[in-house]
Amino acid sequence: MHIPGAVARTFGLSIQAVGMGVATLAILVNRRAFHVRAAVVGSMAGIVGFLVGLYGFGDSGLVFWPSEVPVAWVKATFSIVLATTSVMMVRQLRTSEPMPVPLDWNRRLDACLIAVAGAGGLLASMTGTGANIVIFLFLVLVADVNPKVALPTVVIVMAMISVAGTALLGIVDGHLFVGVVGDRVVSVGGFVTDLPADRNDLLALWLAAVPVVVWGAPLGSWVASKVRESHLVGFVALLAGAEVVTTFVLVRELRTDPALLSYLVVGLAVLPTGLIFLRHRRHRVFQPVAA
Repeated sequence: MHIPGAVARTFGLSIQAVGMGVATLAILVNRRAFHVRAAVVGSMAGIVGFLVGLYGFGDSGLVFWPSEVPVAWVKATFSIVLATTSVMMVRQLRTSEPMPVPLDWNRRLDACLIAVAGAGGLLASMTGTGANIVIFLFLVLVADVNPKVALPTVVIVMAMISVAGTALLGIVDGHLFVGVVGDRVVSVGGFVTDLPADRNDLLALWLAAVPVVVWGAPLGSWVASKVRESHLVGFVALLAGAEVVTTFVLVRELRTDPALLSYLVVGLAVLPTGLIFLRHRRHRVFQPVAA
């Protein structure tokens, strides 16, 4: 839709604050199972990572607080994460492993979760999402958490990060306080601007999306609790794969910047390989409970 990356980032956070916030309430009211420790630790680490990304790699002196990391590199990073999700979920479906020995949740797992959630929060500061994806991968593939428990857990984590991000960017920095004259955005949070309203009127975009996410997010959460685990994992893999394909088609820089293309190709090879390596050695690394 040719919406600037910084606008899309705050838009994603603001609709998730509503949609995933309502989904979180539904999870709590319906007493759906989720990993309490991972939700609490992941939320705190994710918010810290978000703040590090925003203040460390963002330019608060420009309207909408954009990231200083080129948007094409952000898109490539996001695609690497999603491609890894797709590959690992498909592999999970096709691998008939015996029931894993449950891991004893300990400080090593806490430390790994903090690192993963912090990286996810950093990604969310640039894209508006991502922490839920990387934490889902960690919980399912490394910590052996059932996907039906991991999914509501990461919904809660992303809801907390989104609420914090919306409060900071949407309200404190004023991204939702948009002045529009005709078809132009003339002010954003105190900044005087002259931008096309169809791509930069964040308040209008948010108001248009809220009715959808208020119903869609809790409905999706409910459906996920009812479908078979294999169907849920397969659907996640399908969505992730579709995003990667569209990135190759739509991001022109991948066809003109050899360094960016090399980064994407290397990332697509290294991250899944690293996860597979860690999964096979997870019990040795994280000290399992004796069977």
